[in-house]
Amino acid sequence: MSDLDALLSESLAPARISYHAAGADWETWLAARPLPTNAALDARLADPGTRAGFVAVCRVRGIFHLPTVEFVTALARILKRLPGPWLEVGAGRGDLARALRAARVPITATDDGAWWPDSLPDDVERSAVRAALTRHQPGTLLFVWPPRGTDWPALFRAAPSVQAYLLIGDGPRGMTGDAASWSGAPGWRRRTLSRLAALGRCRLDADGGVHTYVSLVRRASVFD
Repeated sequence: MSDLDALLSESLAPARISYHAAGADWETWLAARPLPTNAALDARLADPGTRAGFVAVCRVRGIFHLPTVEFVTALARILKRLPGPWLEVGAGRGDLARALRAARVPITATDDGAWWPDSLPDDVERSAVRAALTRHQPGTLLFVWPPRGTDWPALFRAAPSVQAYLLIGDGPRGMTGDAASWSGAPGWRRRTLSRLAALGRCRLDADGGVHTYVSLVRRASVFD
């Protein structure tokens, strides 16, 4: 066999492993790092040997946006400047709210649980959005990765207690929410938080990009 034939017969790609095994490897990694740094996460996403497993673990865990040290630190700083009480709707398994509470933001996590077959964690209140707004009377709302085709922010703006809300997803041209949910409204002011968005990591980032988009919408009469 010639040197060229030998070279062509070599596989330059990493050894194939099953989808299940790839996801299990990520489960172990995340269990040891409940709040990873961006650098550590990005290194695994850049490595062909581990990148594919990220999609697998996101599906198993119901992860759409993965909290990281840098993102949580920056988000907590912003929330502390916005009026409380703080409420997260659509919180899923509550990973982000849990990290924010550790950063001294006493945010309440709620989710209707319709998407998840198992019980929600004890620190995530099972509640539909309207009921959560009525019960908690939040000053600021957090909503991460809104379902496609929904405009829950219209409910936020209709709640008298709400003074501001943060919407986090992949933006108005992506798969989260709809065009109306990312737009402004009379009496409200919208601002895109590009610096915070750059620190976010989501399940779409397995392609090597950064797809997080953050919009802060505030009631104009309060902040004028």
